[in-house]
Amino acid sequence: VKAVKLTKEGDRIISGSSDGSIKLWDAESGKCEFTMTGHNGVVWAVDISDDGLVVFSGGEDETVR
Repeated sequence: VKAVKLTKEGDRIISGSSDGSIKLWDAESGKCEFTMTGHNGVVWAVDISDDGLVVFSGGEDETVR
């Protein structure tokens, strides 16, 4: 894991990893709820919109998604 962001409500965690994946975790149970792919390389930054509907990521592949 190279990047982490806690949602505004504190109930979910977004993580970005070396394998290019972004995961949505339940903060209480620790279970992964969803995995997103698309980056070719390390995900260095993650963020989530205030309403919790959009996840943003930046990666080693020089893209923002």
